[in-house]
Amino acid sequence: MTHRNRNGFTIVELLVGLLIIALLITIVVPVAATSRCSADRLQSAANLRRLHIALVSYATDWNRSQWDSIPGDYNEYASCQDYIDQVGCISPLKIGEDCDGGMWAYWIPCPDTGGFGSCSNAEVSLPISIQQSLFGSFRFPNNKAIHDYVGGRFYDPTFYAPGDQAYEEASDKFGIDCGFVPEDNSIAFSSYCLSPAAMLNPNAMTPGGFDQPDVYQSPSVDQAKYPSQKTWLMEHNWIESPEPCNPAFSGCVPFFYNASTQSTPYTLFFDGHVRVLTPMESMISDKRVRAGGGEGLWSRDTPFGDSGYYGDVTFEFFTETSYHVFTFEGILGRDTLK
Repeated sequence: MTHRNRNGFTIVELLVGLLIIALLITIVVPVAATSRCSADRLQSAANLRRLHIALVSYATDWNRSQWDSIPGDYNEYASCQDYIDQVGCISPLKIGEDCDGGMWAYWIPCPDTGGFGSCSNAEVSLPISIQQSLFGSFRFPNNKAIHDYVGGRFYDPTFYAPGDQAYEEASDKFGIDCGFVPEDNSIAFSSYCLSPAAMLNPNAMTPGGFDQPDVYQSPSVDQAKYPSQKTWLMEHNWIESPEPCNPAFSGCVPFFYNASTQSTPYTLFFDGHVRVLTPMESMISDKRVRAGGGEGLWSRDTPFGDSGYYGDVTFEFFTETSYHVFTFEGILGRDTLK
């Protein structure tokens, strides 16, 4: 009997091999996808823990103060220009230094800045501009004062949650050593946002409180009455959204964390623990407080009423929650009962 070396596979062997590969794909691909999602979530949670260290380090170096960028007596004057005329220049919101060593910031037009800038920038320096645009410095946890405690860069990966649109916009700048990398004068905001309510005088988020003159007297981090229930930093966007862009905005702006009960934003609390705090959990907690005769967990006494923080442009019409942003009594309040 002669013996011949085989140089290939039989049809049966090929079919069996393909069947095995197909079975492996059905098993491995979903697991890989889940692992990738889990890895992104774990990274975001790790980012928040690292940012907690940065925020606490800043407070330790500044007599337990929170970071803010607006004078405490700002609300006593009629306007930004009125403040400048009677008191003096408002400190700019410093973003970072570019590759040439130049400072990037939202400058206010004062004599010592050569008139460069605009008083509209004061709106950005406010923790949140409730009277106008719901924008403010709470969207800049990666400002220079804080990122000096992280990696010395505005575009440090720690400030961006994998899977977020913000991550995609900023990722090509992660490898650059400069503190700030401008691109067409646009900014890829951090994936995370501070709690503006906690950056204000606790009375600000009470009935009539925002009209008081001491609104911008920022409390210390030690004033958190419920540190395990008061949010400090959280994912701003609804990262799991099936729709990448919110049609209510021009361009491609993602839905925010409170746009759906399905949103699962990772959240840092004042006591340092990190977990997912869903809009549904906060809404249920709020209803429990209101059912007991309380004011609820977030202030309805703003120009935006019950809809609160972009509650009129949500993915689900019944999702109306402003936890974290308009927390009732600010740092003295809480965003969940758990």
